[in-house]
Parts: sequence; C-alpha cells; structure tokens
Amino acid sequence: MNRKTSILALLMAMTIATSMLTACGGKKEPSSSDSSDVASSIESGYHNDESQVGGDGDESSTPDQNPDSSEPGNADGSKPGSATTTTTRQPAHGRKLIGNTFTTGFPIVKNKEKLKIMTIGSPSYGDLQKNAFTKDFEQMTNVQIEWVLVPEEKINERKVLALQSGNLPDMFSLYTTSITDAEVANYSKNGAFVDLTAAIEAYGENIKRVFEKIPAAKAVSTSLENKKIYTLPYITETKVAHTLAINQVWLNKLGLPIPKTMDEFYDTLVAFKNEDPNGNGQNDEIPFATFMINNGLFIPWGISDFLAIGKDGKLVYTPTTENQRRALIFWNKVYKEDLMDKSSLGDMAGDWQKYRQLISGGKVGIWQWQNVNDFSEVLLKQYVPISWPSAGLNLNNLPSNTVKVGATVGGRGFIITKACKNVPMAVRVADFFYSDDGYMYKMYGAPGKYYTKIGDNYQMKSFKEGDEKKDAPGTLLNGINYLMDGKKLDAPGKTSVEKARAGFMTKANNEYLRRVKETGSKQVFRIFSPTEADRLNRYTVVDGNTVHWNYLMRFIKDEFNIQTQWSTFVQNVESKGLAEYMKIQQTAFDRGKPYIK
Repeated sequence: MNRKTSILALLMAMTIATSMLTACGGKKEPSSSDSSDVASSIESGYHNDESQVGGDGDESSTPDQNPDSSEPGNADGSKPGSATTTTTRQPAHGRKLIGNTFTTGFPIVKNKEKLKIMTIGSPSYGDLQKNAFTKDFEQMTNVQIEWVLVPEEKINERKVLALQSGNLPDMFSLYTTSITDAEVANYSKNGAFVDLTAAIEAYGENIKRVFEKIPAAKAVSTSLENKKIYTLPYITETKVAHTLAINQVWLNKLGLPIPKTMDEFYDTLVAFKNEDPNGNGQNDEIPFATFMINNGLFIPWGISDFLAIGKDGKLVYTPTTENQRRALIFWNKVYKEDLMDKSSLGDMAGDWQKYRQLISGGKVGIWQWQNVNDFSEVLLKQYVPISWPSAGLNLNNLPSNTVKVGATVGGRGFIITKACKNVPMAVRVADFFYSDDGYMYKMYGAPGKYYTKIGDNYQMKSFKEGDEKKDAPGTLLNGINYLMDGKKLDAPGKTSVEKARAGFMTKANNEYLRRVKETGSKQVFRIFSPTEADRLNRYTVVDGNTVHWNYLMRFIKDEFNIQTQWSTFVQNVESKGLAEYMKIQQTAFDRGKPYIK
C-alpha cells in the first residue's frame, strides 16, 4: 500500500468511526423528517421556523467559526456532542449547532439520541414509554426518552443502588426529598453529578431567566463550596397544600357556627358524634379524619412544622416545646373519645384510596385532604373549606397564629449524571420545562388533544379529569409547576362536577392566602453548605420528621403517656445533640433569609 492509498484509507476509517459515536446511551439515527410537526405547535420562543433562533435572532454563526474555550464540555471533559471534533457547524437558516446539539429551537439534536431519566413511577400515569408525550417529544426534539420508573416506596433503595453501583441514569427527576443535600455534595465531588454551570450559560435560556426572576432558585442550585451548579431547581406557586373542610349542612342542622377556637372545634366534634347530624337515626358519623399530623394538627398551637420562625426571628425546634405538649394532650383526648377516624391517622404511606372513599361516603364532619378530584358534586356542596382555629396560646417564642407555607423553590429537581454523554442535550431537555410551553407540555402533552395555544395564551379543551395522566408525565418531570409568566389558561365549558371541584379549590386557596397574609407566616427557607448537610445526617433521632412520626404519633395514640413520659422524651432528644442540630439549622436559615419574600 502506497502513502496516498494509506492516507485515503485512514480518512475513510475516521469517517466511519465518527458516524458511530453514541451519546446518552443510544446510537445516532437519521433525524426525524417530521420533527417540525409537533414543534410548530409551540409558538412562543420555540417555534420550529429555522429563520428564528429560539426567539433570539443573533445566535447564528459562520460555517468556519470554532467555539471558544468557554464552551461547556461533556462529563468526560470532551467538547459537547462529540469526542473528536470541536467544530461549530452552521445548519441552514442560522441555528447554531455545536457537536450534535442545537443551542436553541427544535429539534434539540441533529441526529437522534437517547436520554435515560429516573423518576417516580405511578400506576395512574400508565406506560410512559408508549404514551403520547414520549412519542411527540421524540418527534419534536429528536431525543428519545427511556424512562426508569421506580415506585415511590422503593425510590430511596433504587437511588442508593444506582449511586453506589455506578449504574446511573443520564438524569434524575425526583422529589427533592429523594436526593439529599449531602448526596449532592458527595456525588458532585466524585464526579457522579455533573457540573452544569457552563452548559446552562450556553444552552439554558429558560433556566437563566428563572434564575434572574427568582434568585432563590439559583441560590439553592449553587454549591456554597465552589459556586458551581450541580442540580436544577423545582419551582411551584404558593397555594394550599392540604384543605381543611367542614360539613356546613351538619352545622346548619345543629345550629352551630364554624369553630373559631379549638375549644369550639372540640365541641363541634362532640356534637357531630352524638347528635345525629346526618339524620339517619344511627350513630355512624365520623367527626374528624386526617391521614397526617405535621401539616395541620398542630397549627392551632403555632406549630406548622418541626421548625418554626419564632417571634424573635430565630428558629424554634417545636417537638419539645410546651405548645407541642398541649397540642398532644388535645389530640390524645380526641383520639381516646373516638372523635376521629383512627385507621387513617398517620397513614402517610398507606391506602389513600381507602381514605378518599371514607370522605366520599359523606359521613365525615371535618376532613383534611390535598385534592378533591375524586369527589362528587353532591358531596362538595355539603362542605366548605376553612382555616384551622386558634388554640389561643401566646407562650414563649412561638406565634399564636400560623399557617404552613410550603417550599415554593427547592434544589435537586433535575440532576444530570456522568452516564450522560451529551450534557448540553440533557440541559436543553431540562431547560424546556422551565418555560410555560414546557409546563403545558409535561402536564397535557403537545398542543392539540387537551389544549390549543392561541397567541401567548392557552385554551383548554373539554376532557375528563385524570385522562391527561394517560398521555403526559405531569410533575414526574420537574421544572416549573405553574404558568410563571402570567399567561392565561382559559378553560371551556366544564361539566358541573368539574366546576364544583374547581370552585371548591379556588375557595380553599383564597382562604389559605388570606390566612398567610393575616398571620404573616413565612417559609422556613434554608441553604445548607455541603459540610452542614453531611453533619445533619448524624442527628436522626433529633430530626423533626423522625420525631414526629416515631414519637409524637405515639403520644396521640396513648402508646406513650403524655403525663409521665413527656419529660423523658424531651431529655432524650436534647441529649442526642439538639443544640448542635439547631446551630446548623439556624446558620442555614440565616443564609436563606435574604431570599424569603
């Protein structure tokens, strides 16, 4: 073989090798010729008209332009999209292509790639691998999602197995409680979680907009140790998490007002139990039902969670306070007098369908629940949403009135791992779900079946509530969980039951927001350093969630005696490092204060 022939053979081998490169777990395939069919339905910012550049017309580059040294790299340190080339290619009509990934617009990649996402599996969502969202998303983006669906009760086990074995998905999209701050710190140090800082700058136009609009979102996503970003946030709106509702028909029959104090609340429960408010001549009424204790039962005593903001602005550890003791005495009395449903109390991971059916039977006087989508119009007309009454305490440092303000911003929404060979592509996929179009897409799929997009707003179509879960993953994908930019979601003529459900939840949310404003309650927003997050793991006996479920519940159920064993409980918690635990929490809270609205 002569020199000229050898060179030609080498060039041909390089060409073949380049065409066989894989990314994010899958081989490249020819780009779908139909990618514009779905993308063209998204008209704001992500229009598939290639004369536009994702809404930013100056992002084009010349054919011979190379990316500068600041372009983000892949997990292995190579340039994005390819391990062998750093050339920025200029596609037709001006969209910028780096490696195999477009910086804006659709499709996201030129040649088809796969993205393996681990998330919480739920039977109500059906087979995500085959549903309309997955198919349409692949058509629009050229990214084929491979779902790793894990039952909620097994997510911690499967997550730990993946992290320790190295058999990682390309991306995690889990509840923020499923991956801890300490795990983010540890696995970002060893490279299992990828630094996304440069990729966000180059590819994350929606993420950057969210960071500017909500500084707390960037704060919880940024490592205090090295100022790098290893996780992407989840964003939601302030709204009622669990509605408290009372049977107004029963109140009217017995001539009772809506209770304003916990003494009146108790009297109401007694009346519901003994005075036959449903009029059937049987003692079958259930005065009160709840499946939880920490997001409601203690609010009348100024306790909305295991950490509260005291009247002096400092954090208070609530499980060992006098307020907590008095609250337990009250609920222990209610429990022993059969004024509440005993089977559902504390059943956080239990049979929710059974609990829904309990309420749907119409024999519960007061109940607490998070949604009413399974309830009939007849049932909802009997109930009105109310706020928790006050216990009238003004003790020590805790407020006499409070409301649980849930986290509207959290870290660890999306995490991209070292298994992903095309990090820019994965960032662009995540970035889409930080837009209003992306929110609608994950909740209802592509425009057409459940809604249409008219101008900047969305018009819902008529459909049976719950059907959308058959076609879209909803909040199993993180990002933003509401229309952030004030766009309208216009609903058509709903059925009467849909109107009843929507009207009930609107009343519940308005009552909740009124109480938030009235009490001045704030979110206990904390930002932990990696060291602090790791140190907190030492205090499992002190940690509020553990104490609530393992101890406080037992006082209510009379398994522990509140009169004789309370002081022992308090001393035990304090001896396990409560003071040091609270120092860490206070430091993190002080760090988060500037971001609390």
